[in-house]
Amino acid sequence: MYTDLTDPQFRAALTGQKLPTTNNPVRGKRSMKIEAIISCVNYADFLAHTLPMNKYHFDRLLVLTAPEDKETQKICDYWRVPYLPTDAFQQRWGQFFKGTGLNEGLKKLDKDAWICHMDA
Repeated sequence: MYTDLTDPQFRAALTGQKLPTTNNPVRGKRSMKIEAIISCVNYADFLAHTLPMNKYHFDRLLVLTAPEDKETQKICDYWRVPYLPTDAFQQRWGQFFKGTGLNEGLKKLDKDAWICHMDA
């Protein structure tokens, strides 16, 4: 994938400068709406690399995580991406129900266009 390093929005995201208020600065260049959910439980180290690169590809983006995963929540706060801490994953009880967690996130989307699911 080619990234234009001279793009001011890309540079702002990398340097932590004030980001644009719209979630998707490229939205006017395409006609389809794309919503995305990213599941991230205890993989904040991966999310720190993927979230800034992926957030501009979607009209709406939601990160799903466990309430005790504070690192993921910090990364979402830094990049101004909404997240949903949910017990549906049941991570703190020694289990992991990914599908249940994803269903909680899907309930929050508009579901009126394309939906993308990704892991951190």
